[in-house]
Amino acid sequence: MIGHLDWETQAVPPLDDVGLDNYLSHPSAKIIMANFAYGDRAVKRWEPHLVPQIPAELEDMLLDPFCEIHAWGANFERQVTKKLLGIDKPTTEWVCIMAAARYAGLPGKLHEAGEILGLGDKAKLRVGGGK
Repeated sequence: MIGHLDWETQAVPPLDDVGLDNYLSHPSAKIIMANFAYGDRAVKRWEPHLVPQIPAELEDMLLDPFCEIHAWGANFERQVTKKLLGIDKPTTEWVCIMAAARYAGLPGKLHEAGEILGLGDKAKLRVGGGK
């Protein structure tokens, strides 16, 4: 089974200034939301400030050793999962779509890859930060 995951996070120190480990270790670090899909099911959103409990479907996806998680910049998603949720899904269960895109000659910025692929309104929005 394949899972898809995109975390949005927030912390006081800017990620680019302090690096991923310091960013996620800061007491202010938190998950703002997650978009996820488990298998061929519809994409769902979790917003912890509205519903603090992680959805069972997302937790199952992260704990399932037979579920590969596909994510753009998978190391970021893996570290968020580990440091902010305490779920240490092994690196062998993650697939970095950004690395695959770069291998295929596409740019590493998600919105740029989306533009080149002609994804239109399905491409990443340029508002906010992120990968």
